[in-house]
Amino acid sequence: MKITKANERLKSALVFESVVTDSVQLIIPIILFTMMQSNNINFSSAFAMLFNFFVSSTFFGILSALFWVFILKRFRQYSESYSWMLTMTMVVATYGVASSIGLSGAVSTFVFGMAIANMPYIDILKDYVYDIKKEFIHIKDYQKEITFFVSTFFFVYIGVLFQIGQATPIVIAAALLVSVIVLLLRPLFIPIIGEFFNRESRGSEKVLASFDVARGLSPTIVATMPVALGIVIPGFVDTIFLIILFTNIIATTGLFLYAGKAKAERIKIVRKPHR
Repeated sequence: MKITKANERLKSALVFESVVTDSVQLIIPIILFTMMQSNNINFSSAFAMLFNFFVSSTFFGILSALFWVFILKRFRQYSESYSWMLTMTMVVATYGVASSIGLSGAVSTFVFGMAIANMPYIDILKDYVYDIKKEFIHIKDYQKEITFFVSTFFFVYIGVLFQIGQATPIVIAAALLVSVIVLLLRPLFIPIIGEFFNRESRGSEKVLASFDVARGLSPTIVATMPVALGIVIPGFVDTIFLIILFTNIIATTGLFLYAGKAKAERIKIVRKPHR
């Protein structure tokens, strides 16, 4: 996405969509697998589980973030050079404490991240909390290195876990069917972000948005979750991994189509007679 010449508003919209999609892809399966793991599910226990998952975990994430931005503000002269690394430690602590008291560590850390970034812009809090975004510029190069490392070895991790011998024709067909369905349903939601397209490059940007179906880290986490919880679902892991592979192939194809259409649009603009 970063290497394309699409306008920044569209890129931001697609990134935001990806964040929301990844969150939903994690939250819903976590709820379902947790329910499957429990031997006794009734209305009251399901309600309590959902309450802890959404309300209590969200509250704990906000509380943890509020505590941390206050600490950073209070001791900023001592921790300014290490605030980002210390924040990563706090993220791990938030996840661990939330999980140990029966809450969702994933939801708590997700809310923690949103809260520490936005609390400084709340009027009643801005004088008491530290703006962690001030440190972003100092960790930009480090973040690029971490992103490269994770992005590279993420696919190595998928390759290690994927077993070709278990990829039966049914598994391959199911993964391909899901990937095609996602691609076919994608254009139905394009009008929602129609206002982010440039008039001169509307066609190519529509192609880019329509083929932006690549899946990655979140489905991988979901694929390995049943094994961690002791739930056996034959072919589940291999199907998810093949969906990741197929959707990335589709997205890569879309980038080539976008590049060709964008080039044609630029040539058309250059040749367009000026009045």
